[in-house]
Amino acid sequence: MADTGWIKWGIATDAPSNTWANLDNITRGNTGETTCDTNSRILSLTQLYNNGNFSIPEGSKITGIAYKFRAKRSTGTGTVQLKHILQFASNLKGNETTTTLTDSYVDYEIGGDGNFVGIESNLIKDIIESSDSLTLQFTSVNSVGATISIEGTEDSPAIKIFYESPPANTLISDWTRFTTIDDSNQFTDVTNLASPNEGTATWLDSTFNPLNLYFIGSGFDFGIPSNATVVGIQFRISMTPSTLPLQTGQDWAGKLSTSTFSESDITDEFFTISNNSRAARSTFQTGSYDNTFGLTLTGTNVNNLKLGFKATDDGTPTAPFLRAGSIDGEAGDGPTIQFPVPALRVFYTVPPRPKSKDTTSKVVIAPEIKGPFQTSKLNRLTSGLSLQGGDTNPAPEAATKIKVDPLLLDKFNKEGGIPNSPTTAPNSVTDTRNAQKRANASTLNKPRLNPVDRDSETGLTNTDEAPLFTRRRFDPL
Repeated sequence: MADTGWIKWGIATDAPSNTWANLDNITRGNTGETTCDTNSRILSLTQLYNNGNFSIPEGSKITGIAYKFRAKRSTGTGTVQLKHILQFASNLKGNETTTTLTDSYVDYEIGGDGNFVGIESNLIKDIIESSDSLTLQFTSVNSVGATISIEGTEDSPAIKIFYESPPANTLISDWTRFTTIDDSNQFTDVTNLASPNEGTATWLDSTFNPLNLYFIGSGFDFGIPSNATVVGIQFRISMTPSTLPLQTGQDWAGKLSTSTFSESDITDEFFTISNNSRAARSTFQTGSYDNTFGLTLTGTNVNNLKLGFKATDDGTPTAPFLRAGSIDGEAGDGPTIQFPVPALRVFYTVPPRPKSKDTTSKVVIAPEIKGPFQTSKLNRLTSGLSLQGGDTNPAPEAATKIKVDPLLLDKFNKEGGIPNSPTTAPNSVTDTRNAQKRANASTLNKPRLNPVDRDSETGLTNTDEAPLFTRRRFDPL
């Protein structure tokens, strides 16, 4: 379980104005008290940090909301209370709570993980994404001569969102609209709901003549790989009032299937509009990264999905006997809303790619040649190579990388350590030894490259690596 941490609001306002003193003290970046000594005065906190950017990972499941504040009765006697409520866009409200204050500051925390403080859970994602309109409102309930104080601290008053993120290997498709629609012929302009059309599908009925409102959409293209496994589905729809507010008491059922179904099969509960009447658009969302609605889906059959949506109760009348509303059809670039609806998106995984075999050729590093007297080892390692730039064809060993001190190699060539392009091979072991003696004696008569590091008698950096007769001071075997 993760959370956003406590986030403060940026602006405080009161109504009527100037009835709460020192409003800025409780806003982001400030500390101190704001006070009110008048009954029934409203204080509203708006504009969350960074315009409500909670930095919640895309596709997360919102699991709860909490808010907190610190308050007391600073002067007077009698019962002093503070009403507080979390609301969105003035018409979507949580539960109002009344707290009786004491003479000392107390930290009050409302909500938590698994608690939505009275706001409908299927609206939470929309509220979070538009949280610049998420407001914490206080109302004073004062006795005569009493004063209420709310203290601003580094993290209070503030809000916190709890969430669960999709697993790291989970991928998410774009929100995708259907292209074909079948309906009850009781919506007006229902084809506006199908891509690429835009607009609204509306209804108006009465308690004497209720409508059977439903549609079934198909023709999706989620664009995911054929070897993908679908692990979750989300559905999103935007409801807008028509000439009347969007009623409470609406129950909407849904169904998702890859098989053909009829209106009577749309029985799964999607959401209920149970809160206050809405004078503005509301976006509802159901499903999550780990909910497939009982389906087994892959990249090969997910585009066969069919979406059913049905009003099992289209609400309590807001005017005598009348009920009305509309559903938005939007591609995501319209002037009012900027996301596709009605739409589905899927969460999926793909198998990991197999590791490729390493076909890179390996380079073998030959032992380092450390002394000028290991001519036999050098000749053996460089057999078939033309160290002097001759035309000798490389033997198979030529692919071996040899680490040779270039100064020593040059010294070998100049002083006879390695014969330059020999025309005849030595006729006997004695001839070979004599040649080596002459080369070694010539080397000892030359100025040494580094007298400090070489043996004073042999001229070697490591006398243990010299030929045996050299270690015996050139005495013949």
